[in-house]
Amino acid sequence: MFLHGRDLSVPVLIRTIRRLTKEKVQMASEVSSMLRNQVAKRASAKEEASILQVELDSRIRRLKTEKNELQSVLEKELDRRSND
Repeated sequence: MFLHGRDLSVPVLIRTIRRLTKEKVQMASEVSSMLRNQVAKRASAKEEASILQVELDSRIRRLKTEKNELQSVLEKELDRRSND
């Protein structure tokens, strides 16, 4: 048992309860801090993912435009050569 063989006087029990209560509050504070940090990291990761998605979408649009322009140039060149 936790208190087996120890002094079970009222003052000792009160000190033990206070110490355990203080430890419990400290642990709750640490867990709360860890959870806040985790939430902040997730929010930061979501924001970064959003920024990267916008950048990716922009690059995709630019590449599609370049592809279409190149395809148009190649088609015009093919038409020109076939008419020669």
